[in-house]
Amino acid sequence: MIRWFFIITIGYSILLLCSCNKQEQYGFDENDTIRGIWGQTILYDEFGFAVTNNEGIQIIAHCVDTLGNNTNGDFIVFDTTLTTITDSKGFWQFNKAPGGLYFIECIKEGFCKNTVYNYSYDTLRADTLDVLYLSVKPQAEVSLDSISLQSTMLNLSRTVSFNSSQSAQYMLSTWYFFDTSSQVSASKYVYAYMSGAAVGKGGDQQSLTTKKPLDKLYESGITEGKTVYVSCAVDNAKYVQYYNEQGLVVYPNISQLSTVKSFVMPVED
Repeated sequence: MIRWFFIITIGYSILLLCSCNKQEQYGFDENDTIRGIWGQTILYDEFGFAVTNNEGIQIIAHCVDTLGNNTNGDFIVFDTTLTTITDSKGFWQFNKAPGGLYFIECIKEGFCKNTVYNYSYDTLRADTLDVLYLSVKPQAEVSLDSISLQSTMLNLSRTVSFNSSQSAQYMLSTWYFFDTSSQVSASKYVYAYMSGAAVGKGGDQQSLTTKKPLDKLYESGITEGKTVYVSCAVDNAKYVQYYNEQGLVVYPNISQLSTVKSFVMPVED
């Protein structure tokens, strides 16, 4: 009797042990019903490669929720700040997050910031955001050498100077910003355009002339005879951009702009 009881007890213990399956939940399991906001943030180095350890990225979520009106007819606003950090794979989560309009920041020292604005969430679902990226500042500077017109084709000549302390080659992109004001910049422009990549290592220089048709400038509202001001900047091959609260694209990695040059949009005879 005791022998059979011992066998049954051991068998039951083995069954329980085999049925236990510890799972870390990141919000990507289709059977997961936890309500909240889920995401992943990935780090990239100056060479355009993903970093192996994405732990410790700060995720700060600001939620503004309108709860109705008070006795004076004014909106009652509930403002909440949620914070967490990523794991080694870059995953993060806010379980049972309050409903409302969200502004979510991703911050890591040594990397650019990335942000999600005007994200609307209600408490009836589990949402997974698109993957967000952070990268280091580009290890280079750029000069806008010249601008010339050939009929309806714009020639943009620039030189990229690579200044990384590493001996390995890396890739960079170049942004051109156009505006009708001489104050053109990465935050003030009517049209932005990315050119071909530049590849080099620390100490190298690369010059390139890009040919750009004028049709996109016309489509952006710039008219014939108008003076157009141009500036350029380098960014990583794995570049980061996001929309701010005004709906303007922000380029958080751009810190150095070239000098401004100008040309006049041609007038048809």
